Amino acid sequence: MTTTITFEKICSICNESKSSLEFSGKRCRSCRTNIARERLNNDPVRLEKRREAVRKWHAEHPEESFARYRKSLLKSEYGLCQEQYDSMLKLQDNVCAICKKPESWTYKTGKVASLSVDHDHETGKVRGLLCRDCNQSIGKFNDDASLLYSAYQYLSIHKMDENI
Repeated sequence: MTTTITFEKICSICNESKSSLEFSGKRCRSCRTNIARERLNNDPVRLEKRREAVRKWHAEHPEESFARYRKSLLKSEYGLCQEQYDSMLKLQDNVCAICKKPESWTYKTGKVASLSVDHDHETGKVRGLLCRDCNQSIGKFNDDASLLYSAYQYLSIHKMDENI
């Protein structure tokens, strides 16, 4: 069993006292990152080389690239990690919460899209997972339950007219 001994150090750049685990030399991690980022952004040749390397990596690793993008989007937009999304998907039996069908929309590559995260646009609260069609449909009704109910009544009335 190894024991890590930590102590407080003061960063030579920001002069903040932080755990020794946050350091590499005399600078804390965040200051080292900021210095490297500034150096990169101020050197157009270095910046272009970095961008080209990133483009190449994305081209060579499309699946992993998309997975990273998706993970980042789930966290930044909805506050969800992939495990939470997967848990919601399992609770919904891998189908849309409204139409009870699996997602049918596909990308140009032929891969079927994931169900969309539906959320309240005012509060940000996640409501469930929807197929693209259902998500866009309630969006066109501005998430207004009374409008959706009016649409339901309208369709019901005209459905009864057909049965007469």
